[in-house]
Amino acid sequence: MKTALDEYLDALRRLQDNNPRIVPKNSKINNDNVALEAGRGKGSIKKSRALFADLILEIRTAAEEQRKKTKAEPPTGNPDVVIKELKDENSRLLRAYEEAIAREVSLLYENDRLRTQIAQSSYGNVIGIEPHLQKRKKNVDGEDGFDR
Repeated sequence: MKTALDEYLDALRRLQDNNPRIVPKNSKINNDNVALEAGRGKGSIKKSRALFADLILEIRTAAEEQRKKTKAEPPTGNPDVVIKELKDENSRLLRAYEEAIAREVSLLYENDRLRTQIAQSSYGNVIGIEPHLQKRKKNVDGEDGFDR
């Protein structure tokens, strides 16, 4: 059975080979993307855990290699392939944008529905208790100081 560390290392190798299963291709190599590619949550690779010390060093090394490689390689190649990759990336981003807009509209609708529900409920008639609190009197006669 694979340990969590093995899963993180496998995810790092897939990112280095630019063959990820979960995150988009050409994603930057960093702790969060390695964690996501391993099927874990963002931020699950923590510097404070001694178990991850070597993994974090490997991620940093791989990220530095990726940066050097990206700077050294100008975008060349078959123009048809480059255009296809850009169109694929464009359609992926458009899909993500439309999903985000759909979530936003859904949340606005839910917010409006809940506001309407509150306004129509019997709780809309509730009056706060602050105005009805008894005011404190100056304690001159030794009583507890409240109007009764």
